[in-house]
Amino acid sequence: MNLAPDDACDGLTDGRFRIGSRSEIASILRDLMAKHALVAASGGGDAQIVTTILSVEVDTGELVLDWGGTGRIADRLMAASRVLFETSLDQVRVRFASGPPAPTVFDGEAAFRVAIPEFVFRIQRRDSYRLKVPASLRATLVVEAFAQAGPASTSLVLHDISETGACVGASRTDPAAAAGARHERCRLLLPELPPISVGVEVIHVASRNDGAMRYGVRFLGIPERDAATIRRFIARVERDRRMRT
Repeated sequence: MNLAPDDACDGLTDGRFRIGSRSEIASILRDLMAKHALVAASGGGDAQIVTTILSVEVDTGELVLDWGGTGRIADRLMAASRVLFETSLDQVRVRFASGPPAPTVFDGEAAFRVAIPEFVFRIQRRDSYRLKVPASLRATLVVEAFAQAGPASTSLVLHDISETGACVGASRTDPAAAAGARHERCRLLLPELPPISVGVEVIHVASRNDGAMRYGVRFLGIPERDAATIRRFIARVERDRRMRT
């Protein structure tokens, strides 16, 4: 990861990706620490090191990181008034800024500390990030005339979702569909949200050992307002998941 000056502010002003909840921020930072995620830290210019999070100290409002560098580069980073951090968590880009850094010692080793950031930005490609939908939510995709020989509609369990498509499951008693099939009159039923009318195209078909099927579907011409509703659903489920961990 390279935090060039022009790139360093990318995403740090986009409110769609900004998380400001102190508990959520602490949860994200703890996840990064638990997974030993490599974090790129930049104080500008060549003052760049790769580090890891050693401690998230909510009581004092500080984040402790591995020293991660020596000599002139580390000195320049310590002299910076603001440090930009970039890493990834579950294939989602994570960025935040804090400072100024201060040298410290953690478990007898050189480290540095900064204030826990006011905001964290989880920057994801909207067309690629997919949420695994907990079965307890009972989210479904109701497909009209899923197969010519089948009933008027079939309710399929939602296994994962992005704003451009989904993976749905069908039992062995449900009618089968072929890759390439299009279905214009479908309803996406997400908990606590109004139904979303959408067309789908079957992109991928897979059979499980128990006879159940998995279908990868692409949403057809989904309006921005409905895409925004899906984004809110994804954000809410992710937030609830982090709060439980």
